[in-house]
This record gives sequence, C-alpha cells and structure tokens, in this order.
Amino acid sequence: MALTAPDSHVLITGASGGIGAGFAREFARRGYSLVLTARRAERLAALREELAADGGKVHIIAADLAADDGPRQIFDHCQREGWRVGGLVNNAGLGINKSFLRLDATQVHNMTRVNMVSLVELTRLFLPPMVTAGKGFVLNLASTAGFQPVPYFSVYAATKSFVLTFSEGLHEELKPRGVLVTCLCPGPVDTEFQQVAGMSPRFFARSQSVPEVIASGMRALERGRPVAWSSPFQRFSSVVAELSPRGLRRRVAAWLMLKSGAE
Repeated sequence: MALTAPDSHVLITGASGGIGAGFAREFARRGYSLVLTARRAERLAALREELAADGGKVHIIAADLAADDGPRQIFDHCQREGWRVGGLVNNAGLGINKSFLRLDATQVHNMTRVNMVSLVELTRLFLPPMVTAGKGFVLNLASTAGFQPVPYFSVYAATKSFVLTFSEGLHEELKPRGVLVTCLCPGPVDTEFQQVAGMSPRFFARSQSVPEVIASGMRALERGRPVAWSSPFQRFSSVVAELSPRGLRRRVAAWLMLKSGAE
C-alpha cells in the first residue's frame, strides 16, 4: 500500500466543499489526522465538527491560496503546532468560463496563483520531511482539460496541463525516495465548481459524483499510479484527445465550451 502510515497528518487544500471535503471524509474514515485549509472558515468549522463527531482528529486553517503568502502561512501554522504532514492533497482550484479577453487581471492572477504557483509552493514546503522519512504522498488534482487546449477556458486548461506535467516529473524523481506523487484527472463533477466557473448546467448533465472521484483517487494512491482518471470513459476521452489532430481538438473544444455558456 503506497499511502503513508496514519501516524502523520494529511493536509487537504480547498477542503471546504466538493472534492476536498470528500477526501477529508475518506481519510478521516481511514483513521488519519487531518489539516484542512480553505478560504471559508465557517465551512471548515462545520466539516471539523462533522468529522469530530465520528471520532476524527481535525485541525483547520483559514487561508487564501490566491494570496502571495498563502502557502507559507499554512506551512508556518503547521510548524508552530507541531503537525507532521505525511500526505498532501493539492485540491484547491479555480476556473472561469470566459474568453481570455473578458478575464480581468485579478481573475487571471487568481487562477494561475491557486492552480499552479501555490500548488508548487506547498509541494516544495512539505516534501522535504517526507523525503527524510522515506514515506509520504502528494496527490495533485488536475483535470481532463489538461490534455488539450480548451478555448474559452484557456487559462484553466493550461494550468491543469502544468499540474499534470509537473506531477509526472515529480513522480519519477521521488519514487526512489519512498514518496509517491499522483495526479488525478477528473472530468465534470457534481460540485459547485460549475456555478463558480459560470458554466451551463447542461455541460455537467453527465457529471460524476464526488464519491466516485474520491474512490478513483484512493485506488490510484494505493496502487502507486503516476496518473489516474476518475472513470474509464474519462481516460478514453483523454487518449482520444491526445491522438486527434491538434486543430480538430481546438475546434471541437471551442464548440463544446460555447455550448457550455462561455462568452
């Protein structure tokens, strides 16, 4: 089993809802102590109360990963409290369904900061103790959007492509050191992401449930996979996208995103 022993904490970002909260519930069920972080302190507190009622040991840190000092605040808080982190789930992510020219500077900054820069910084901060211990894991959440260009979702897709490539490289670097790095690539999931991103509900009509995605992620960690999808269909669609001519990929993706409500 590739997971670190539950004598250390699992840190989960974006844990106030959706996939992040789902991973929190699953790791708590398996007996892990948790450090949960997100912007919405009240949602974190409610989740802590829910998990504590079932015997879970849960700490929370309200932090904004769009802020330049967000990752450092989380790391320093863990250091002060003596919470040894043996597993990191980089789940926090942000997408906005607009053409690039309609995005303002803050929206671009927040997407690239949360999806890429803070993910890398958290990984850099929390990895060294895992390497020293010779065990641990990092689970990065990417997306099937990371396998191709996605017009009208260009920044988001590019950030997820970065996460995928970064994770695969780290997997090979750290495998001999006893630390597992896995990248999970879901497709549409039934969470509040689509409302925040401004996408039409029709685009998510065949979305997966959060428990399905969590089960896929846990299997990937247990099997030591470098890359995993949330369903066989999502894997198939990613392979087809990679094998298709790039021009066709762009045009089909643009058509789909316009149908999803992009402007």
